This record gives sequence, C-alpha cells and structure tokens, in this order.
Amino acid sequence: EVLFRESYNEGYIVDVKESVAVVSAASKIEFMAGAGELIRMITKAVCNDETPLNDCSVANKAIFPQRTHYMPGHFGNAYEVCWPSEMEYLLEDLALFGANGYADWVDPNDMPDPYNPHVFCSSSMSLWQKKKAYFRYAKELGMNTGLYFAHNVAFTDQLLPGLLGVRSHKHKVQGQVLCPSVPEARQICLDNAENLMKDFVAS
Repeated sequence: EVLFRESYNEGYIVDVKESVAVVSAASKIEFMAGAGELIRMITKAVCNDETPLNDCSVANKAIFPQRTHYMPGHFGNAYEVCWPSEMEYLLEDLALFGANGYADWVDPNDMPDPYNPHVFCSSSMSLWQKKKAYFRYAKELGMNTGLYFAHNVAFTDQLLPGLLGVRSHKHKVQGQVLCPSVPEARQICLDNAENLMKDFVAS
C-alpha cells in the first residue's frame, strides 16, 4: 500500500513500515520525486531478493532549488522528432528523478507568423503546437516551465526588404534575422515576443 500525505517539510520523506509506504511532501513535484525514490527502493529490493520491502525511512532535500532541464527541440534531435508519448515518458522520468522544471525554445524557421490573421495553417506550426502540449503536460506533473527565443529571429512573412539584419558566416550571424536598429523591424521583434509569451503562458 502506498499513501501520499501532505507535509510542510522541504523535499520529501519516504517511510516504509510493515509493507505500507508513506510519501510525505509539500508540493506535487516533490511527491513525484518521492514516488521516484520509492520506485528505486522497490527496484533495489527486488534485485536483492528482498521481499517484502524492508522497513526504512529516506528523507531528501534538493541542494539546488531550480532543477530545470533545457531541452530544445531543434535540428532534428530527439526532442524535436519524438512521438508525444515518448516526450511524456521523458518528462515523467525527469520528475521522478527530482527535476522540477522543463524549458524549450521556439524556432520560427520556415514558419509564417501564426498570430497574423492571414495565416490559417502551416505544417511548420505543428512543432510549436507539440511544444505547447509538452509544456502543458510538464505543468500537470508540477514542473515549472520556461521558453527561450532569439529576440530578432522573425517569421518568414516578416522578412521584408529594408528590415533584414546582416547574415554573415564570417561574423557567425545566421538565420531569419531582422535588424533591431530599424524601428519597424524592432517593433515586429517586440510584438513577436509579446505574442509568444502570451501563447506560452496560456498553454
């Protein structure tokens, strides 16, 4: 039997007595970490042929208050191409091992401005929709979430003559960049940031 009890201690406590496990914590994410501790205890007991689980007590308080994993889905890496269930399993594992945050970044590469009324649908938007779904699931697990973006990287339909920034391999500048020194381009950058943050918070 496993019981979860709210407490005001920092971190979590796992008490096992007479085959009853009690996980005590003050927040959902710490309950997740405590559940992960219990799973590891059970796994160790099974591997050592200890049945039932011996009476014991484990208390753990994280050294670092912020334990965020920055996992940008980009360049065809695993975070970008995995199936939704795969990413959910990964987030669950992170929470069970004590992580309390998940962060990603948004890349507007090949994507029109999704906040412009003239844009109805684009396959390039699917990745952003997936990331928002991952943010929602991370929040369900009790994790903090964070979003990163390059302030002057614009959407494809915003790359107009006179607004573009300098693209130079020599100076290691690449991507769909606008020049913030141009007032109109700077306003587009600010509007993009506001729209993305509002969308992120609402996700």
